[in-house]
Formats: sequence, structure tokens, C-alpha cells
Amino acid sequence: MITVQLVVNLLLPALVIAGAALLVYVSRLRSSRALAQRELLRSRALFLDTQQIANIGSWEVDVRANKVTWSDETYRIMGFEPQSQAASVELLLKHVHPDDIAHVLQSMQEAGETERFEFAFRVVRPDGSIRHLLDRGIATVVDGALVYVRGTTQDITELKTVELAFGMATVQQMAVLDNLPDPIFLKDLNSRFVVANEPLAQIFGIPAKEMIGKTDLDFFSADQAARFAIDDRLVLESGERLIVESQTRNVLGAPIWIETTTNAYRDTAGQLAGIVGITRDVTVRHEAADSLRASARHYQLLFDRNPLPMWVFDSETLRFLTVNDAAVAHYGYDREQFLTMTIEDIRPPEAAGAFDDHRVSQTSELSDAGSFVHVTRDGRRIDAVVMVDAITMDGRDARLVLARDVTQERAARRALQVSEERYRTLFVESLAGNYVSSVDGTLLACNPTFARMMGYDSPVDACEHSTTNYYTDPAMRNEFLALVRKKKRLEMHEDALKRRDGSMLQILENVIGHFDQAGDLIEIHGFVIDVTERKRLEDELRHSQKLQAVGQLAGGIAHDFNNLLTAMKLHGEFILDEMLESDPHRADILEMQRAADRATMLTKQLLAFSRKQLLNPKVMSVNTVVDGMAPMVRRLIGEDVEVRIVLDPAAGCVLADAGQVEQVILNLAVNARDAMLHGGTFTIGSGIMVLDPARAGLADIPAGSYVSLTASDTGSGMSADVLAHIFEPFFTTKEQGKGTGLGLATVYGIVKQSGGHIWVNSAPGVGSSFEILLPRVNAMPAGAGVTPMAPRGTETILVVEDDLAVQALTRRLLERQGYTVIVANNGVEAILRVAENGEAIALVLTDVVMPSMSGGELATVLGETHPDLAVLFVSGYTDDVIVRRGLLVASASFLQKPFTAASLAKAVRNALDARPLAAMT
Repeated sequence: MITVQLVVNLLLPALVIAGAALLVYVSRLRSSRALAQRELLRSRALFLDTQQIANIGSWEVDVRANKVTWSDETYRIMGFEPQSQAASVELLLKHVHPDDIAHVLQSMQEAGETERFEFAFRVVRPDGSIRHLLDRGIATVVDGALVYVRGTTQDITELKTVELAFGMATVQQMAVLDNLPDPIFLKDLNSRFVVANEPLAQIFGIPAKEMIGKTDLDFFSADQAARFAIDDRLVLESGERLIVESQTRNVLGAPIWIETTTNAYRDTAGQLAGIVGITRDVTVRHEAADSLRASARHYQLLFDRNPLPMWVFDSETLRFLTVNDAAVAHYGYDREQFLTMTIEDIRPPEAAGAFDDHRVSQTSELSDAGSFVHVTRDGRRIDAVVMVDAITMDGRDARLVLARDVTQERAARRALQVSEERYRTLFVESLAGNYVSSVDGTLLACNPTFARMMGYDSPVDACEHSTTNYYTDPAMRNEFLALVRKKKRLEMHEDALKRRDGSMLQILENVIGHFDQAGDLIEIHGFVIDVTERKRLEDELRHSQKLQAVGQLAGGIAHDFNNLLTAMKLHGEFILDEMLESDPHRADILEMQRAADRATMLTKQLLAFSRKQLLNPKVMSVNTVVDGMAPMVRRLIGEDVEVRIVLDPAAGCVLADAGQVEQVILNLAVNARDAMLHGGTFTIGSGIMVLDPARAGLADIPAGSYVSLTASDTGSGMSADVLAHIFEPFFTTKEQGKGTGLGLATVYGIVKQSGGHIWVNSAPGVGSSFEILLPRVNAMPAGAGVTPMAPRGTETILVVEDDLAVQALTRRLLERQGYTVIVANNGVEAILRVAENGEAIALVLTDVVMPSMSGGELATVLGETHPDLAVLFVSGYTDDVIVRRGLLVASASFLQKPFTAASLAKAVRNALDARPLAAMT
């Protein structure tokens, strides 16, 4: 990570040698900005939607700018329409409950004393309703002063109501609950636990207090939690008690049965407040019931000879002679009723006579009588498969019947057929890639989506290839199998697979392992989502944010060093003015001046990296610049490298800074030279390229006509890993001391600041090619102008500068030009000086960025009482950056540091002769 200390350590030797060249390095600059911007917009939309769904608002306070920002959800929580009025601390305090104002003020004061803070308070909405709010935030402190606070606001009124209504959070009440044998809990209207006793917590193996605020989804599977949520909603809507038995696992992982009794409860105002529940471990009861059912089945088998409905009827009268318990239970008649009925009574009217063959049959062998429709006592029709045997009972000719109800079986078979068809449809038509494979890698089945995802034409084609081909290293598949064996199922498992063509696929995968009775893994069912593009966007977004942060650092450093360079250059000018031409030290002073000039160029490079450089764009011919640079390029690149210039005469002109374009060409030439240690060819070319909206959108530049400047070499080339970092400041592949990593970062910054884009194509062993696009303009190149001498003056000037060294030098220069100078260290002093000297002051020369009051704010205050007072702003930042930050109006007079005596004199004279401040503000 690049730090300010590292920059100072690099530049300190140059400052010690009386202003020698300052080595400044540059920040990493963003790559693929367009995709990152779209991702940021989509993330912001998701963030705002999430706030509204969660009923949590956000806010920010810029202490220095005295600016407060609320999100739309914060306005709603406060009872206002979003953005209906300006957010402010005063607006908040106006609606804070009178009893909580002192607490809120104290909490605000303490916010700057700790990095994170949290406090609760009440507000009175415009409609008179009172809401309980919880504010959480993070404070940013710089040099001991609070400069920025951001946080969230959450409406916790319902939670407070529950706490007040039941008051079960006291130590005494919880002691009672914790000593009860049954687990007890309370949930709010959102099914969040608000009270949980220790017996309940022991089931889940966590402290009871850690359950508060969580839902069933934190302790159960998604399916089971969803069922509990449905039960909770049923209780809340019906208001009736609900008893549900469900199977889960205890803290040791063993399966247990629990019986949960839930009911709705209301607060003191009679409003529905949540759910109260008692949970009992009924595993023993279930085990006993299972044992009882097994015993009952044995008894029925011995007593009734079969658990299925059975009866004996008289073959002559068709009257029931006896029935087993299964028949009583299944048909709904008790035993006494059965004994008064005949076979015809359990058959529908249209089936009369179906048992005639059994009445006359004398067979002694068990036979299949076929399928019949029977009617139960409640009128329900069932499908029964009947087995009949001829017997003698109490001397009567009878028939023994075994009836098996196949109604549900047939319905289940039909449902299974429908389910299987639905499963096949979902499997085949799913947007996710679905597959089934064996442990050895055989692909048993997959849907078309998975086949396309892996680069195959069809599922049949995909199943002819092993899944082991998806892994670049066999060890990776072994690790995957080991993970499935260990966890049984994987959720949202990230992996990288290889397509048929060798390209890589980033996936999220849900995996279910199927095991045999011995516990061995036999099959793997996977559900795959392709997240390759999303991962690429995430990487680019992180990379862009990193470069942006370093760019801001570079810009700030350049601003600070501009103050130092101003003092160095002006002191040098003073010494030279007083020194004789024959003075032996004059050459040393001149060398110091040249070193300061080179240091100024380095600060400009820093500003170029952060896109804060002051450019002097003019209409210029790219071909002319290349022709002019050709001799220098040939000398720079060496005799063993052939330099070719291939220019398109129709390439046209661009609006750019000629010096910066020259810098781009030189840096690309140096990069090519270092890549061709054993000679080669370096080619510079120009041309025209017209971008359609699609390709222009990828480059984050407007569609239209561009001048193309290309630089290619036949050197060693770059790998994909190196290409991903080449525009980052200080990234270099050279050995220690052989390169700073500034060159290509400078190129990137200049091209982007000039409204263009740069593409790179390279591979190891085949060289590299850089293609730069700059907006093409239909105009003639601008001619060289003549800079007139700045006139002197006699007016009175107020200099406002917090850097005392720069202040003293500025005063000295202006007094040499004939002006009367008054100084002030800050904006407050400047207002006093203007009040003291009245109309005598003709111009205020002020730094823009100062403590307490900026130069722009000072100009606004003075403009109200002295509208004719001219103002000249000075800063180490460029004027466009200052305007974007809202510190200046775009039409203000501006002089960038470091400046010379001549540039200062000219800027002062121009400002005095320009329109008054009232016309600009």
C-alpha cells in the first residue's frame, strides 16, 4: 500500500539539495471504469431498496461543510416525504422528544470521541405520533477534529412496545423462566425472538441472549424455518392456539421430536404484539408410540391374521360374521354395526351382484377376486383389491376376504407420474445448470443449460465426457469430493471449472451428495450458476476503487509540494535579481531553479495520475507532434532498435495539450525500449477510428470519430497477469532500481484526462501494441502566440494565505511590481482588513483551501459589502477541481501554484482589469 511517508522518503533527498528534482510517484488509476460505474449504480439501487424493505435509513454529516444528508427511508422514518425539505441537525432536534434532547446532544458530542457509537431516542413526528429510533454511526476524526459522521437510523418502536408490555427481560423474571422445565419463547410480529429461556437455548447449544433478535432461519433449515413462519402467520391471523410436532436435531446433532404450542398475545393497548410459545421434547413419547404401534401390528397379525381389513361373510346371506380391527378402523363402522350388515351395504348401488360368484364358489384355495369399489360409513369411495378364500365357520359355508385399500397408492402413483414429469421439465428447462455424476467422474445426466455452460452442443454430447476434464488439476477435484463427503451438501460453493475450449468458468454451485447404506458417496447432484461475468465486474470494481483512492492521495501530495516549490522558485528569482552575472554562485542558483522546474513537472505528473492536472489544450495535429518527436525517440530508443513512423495524412487534429501528448509518446518509447533488450522494431502510427455506441460504451467514451495513435514493439510481451496491472502506479517488472512504474500510469492518466481511451494487446514472446484514441476535431492547428509583458500597478492588494512562507514571498513580489500589500492569515482576518481599509483595497488575492473559511466563502462574504472588489484565487489544485468541489464559481480568476513572478504579475493585472466580484457571484 502506498503511504505518504514513502513519498516523503523518496522526495526528501531532492529537497535537501536545495530544490533538486523531486521524485514523485503516482497513484494507481482505474481500469474498466464503465463497468464499475454501472455496477455501482446497480449496487446503489439495491442499497436503497434494501433500506426501504428493512425500514432502516442512512444519513451523513460533513462537519466542515456543515452539510447533512438523509436517505429517502430516513425521511419516511422521521415522518416526512422524501426530500421534502433540507436535512439538517436543527430539523432533527426540532422533532426530538423534549425529554430526550439533552441525551441526543450529549450523544452527538461523544460521537467525535469514539470511532463507533450507538444511541436510542424518541422523535415526535409531524402527525404527533411518537417513534423510538436507534442511531448507529461511525465518526471520522482528522488531527483531533471531527470532520465526518455517517450512520443509520432504525425504527425500533415495535420492539420497545413488546419490551414494555411484557417486561420479561428483568433478571428476576428470566430466573423464573430459566428454572421452568419446558423451553419458553416470545416472538415479535416479524417472528424474531425477543425472549428465550435457558431450556430453549440448550436445545440449540447457544446462550439465550444470543437468540434475541434472530429468527428460526438462524437455527433450522430453510424449509423447516419456512414451515415455522407459516405456522406463526396462521397463529397471528387466526388468534387460535396451534400445536405442531416437528423433527429437528439437538446440539449434539441427534434427531429429536419437539412439540411446540404457540398462541398470539396482545399488548396493554389490545394490539396484536407477537407470539408466545412453549416447546417440549417429545422424543420419548414418539419412541413409545412407535413401539406401541409395532406391538399393535404384532397383535393384529396374531389376532386378526393380517393388519389389512379382513372379514368373514356368509356365502348364502352375505351377512358379516366377523371383522378385524383394521376393517373397523378403515370403513368407519364399529364391530356391532358390521355384524348387522351385509356385503351389499359396503358397495355402491351400481355394483350389486358382483359377489355372486363367491357365494357359489366352493374352492378351498386363496384366489384374487379383483378390484372393487367400496363405500365407507362417511360415504367416501375407496378402491380395494380383494383376495377371497372359501372357509367354513360355525358349520356355515363362508368366505374369508382380505381387502387392501389402494386408493392412496393409485393416487400417489398418479401424483408420482405427474411429479416425475414436472421434475423432468424443471431439470431440462432450468436456467441453472443441473447435473448428476458418479464419483469416478461419469456424467450420468445434465440439462441443456449445463451442457452449453461447459461448451458442449447437447446433454448427450456432454455425457460422453468425464467431469474430471473440468478441473485443471486432479487435486482440485479430489478436494471437491473430500468436501462433499465431509459436509454431505454444499451451498453456494464457489469453484473454477474449465470449459471444453479451455476457457475458465467461475461458478456458484449447490451440491447434494448421495450415499449408500455403508456411508460411501455414490452420486453427486449439482445445481450450477455461471458467475464469471459477475466476478470479473467485482474484481474490476475493487481495482477501480483502489486506484481512485491512490489517485486522491497523489493529488493531495502534489498540492502540498506546490506550496514548497512556489517558495523555492521565488526565492531563487529574488537571489538571481540581486546577483551579478559574474558571481561564481550564479550557476548553482540557476541549477536550483532548473531542478525546481523539473520538480514542478513531477507534480504535474502526480496531478495527471489523479486527473487533476491543469492542461493547456489546443487544436493540434497528432502527425505533427509525432514528426517532431521522431529524432528524440530514435536517440532515446537506441541504435539496435529500428524506429518506423507510419502516419495517415488524413488522421486530422485533436484538442489536447501538446506537451502531454509528447509525454505519452516518450513514455511508450521507453516502455518499448525496455522490452527489446536485444533489438527489434518500434512502430508509431496514426489513423482514424469511428466507434459505434456499443464499443464506445465499453471504453466509457462517447461514440464518434477518434484519432488513433498506435505504438507497437516486437519485444518480450506481457502475460495476462502483468496486463492486469500495467497502468497501476509503481507497478513494474524490472529489477530493483531499474524502474519506478510511473511511465504507463502517466500515459493512462493523460489519455483519460484528455477524454480518450487506451487499449493494449500483448502476449509473451510476440510484443505489445498500445492503441490510444483521442477525440477528433474539425479545426486547424492553433498557431504559436506571443506572451505580452505583464504591466505593473499601484493599487492596494490584500493577500490572504495560511502558508506564511508563500504569503511573505507573494507580498515581496507584488511590492516590487509597485503595489501596496496588506496580508491576512485566514478569512476572518481578511474580513477585518477590508473593514479597516475600506475602499482602498482593489484586489483580494486569496488561497482557496484554508481552515475555517475557504477562499470561495470569503469572496461571497466580501461581495455582499464590496461588490466592486476584484478577487484572484490561488491554489495547488487546478481550477476545474476547485469548481467541482464547490469552492469556486467557474468564472472566477485563478492562478495555480507553483507560480513565477511574471505569472503572478500577469494574473494580478488581469484580475484587476476584469469584471467585479458582483458580476461573478
